[in-house]
Parts: sequence; structure tokens; C-alpha cells
Amino acid sequence: KGPPIHGSLDNMSHQHLLAFLMVCGGLSSLVCNVRYAVLKSPAISLGFSAALYALMMYQLSSKPESRIGLVFLPNQSYSAQSVSNFIIISEIFLLAISRYHRIDNFGHLVGLGFGYLYSKVGNDFWEYEKKEAYEILCQK
Repeated sequence: KGPPIHGSLDNMSHQHLLAFLMVCGGLSSLVCNVRYAVLKSPAISLGFSAALYALMMYQLSSKPESRIGLVFLPNQSYSAQSVSNFIIISEIFLLAISRYHRIDNFGHLVGLGFGYLYSKVGNDFWEYEKKEAYEILCQK
């Protein structure tokens, strides 16, 4: 096993991972419930599946040139970038036909966006906030 990839799950502490999941789930739930309130839809969103989508996108976009193999397609591998694109296109398609089912595809898209953005700026933000919190706590 090589060194951990910057921006991969190997670098996350348990607290970091828990914060990531809680913030993404809460954000997704908030955005989706506001959307459903505006559209007068009776659906509610809990945000957990969006947090899992964010985690998946975070890992895929941390190293987009890596190769991914799928268990049900042996001897095949795909780039993380193409897997990401397939997931995004699938969710957009499912959102377009979502009036026929109750899956929260909009929430999944929020999670995918959160995971992508976090892979680009999240680790730096986390380290900055940890330093700030430490300085505040040490002043007292």
C-alpha cells in the first residue's frame, strides 16, 4: 500500500469523517426540503443517501485518473472520472423522470456536488478550522 492520497479517505480522522457526513447530510436535507416546500411536494429528505453519494464522489474526484473495477463486470476497469460522469448523468436522468418514483435524486446531486467541492477545497478548510479552534481553546 502506497502513501495516502491527498484528499482521500485515508487522510480523514474519525471526527473529520463524521463531520463530513453530518454537514453533507444536513445541507442536502435542508436544500431538498426547501425545494420540496417550494414545489409543494409531500416528500421529505433525510440526507443520509446524499452523504454517501458525497463520500463516493469525494473519493472518485480525489484521484480522477485512477482505475475502478466493478465486481459484476469482471476484467473491465474504468477511470474514476468516467464513473463520476456516469453517476452524475444517471442522477440527472432519474431526476428528470422522478415524478414516477420517490427516490430523492435531487438530494443525491447535492451530495455529489458537495463531495466534488470538498475534494477540491475541503481538506484545506478543515485544517484551517482546526487551527482556529485550537487557538481559541488555548486562549481560555
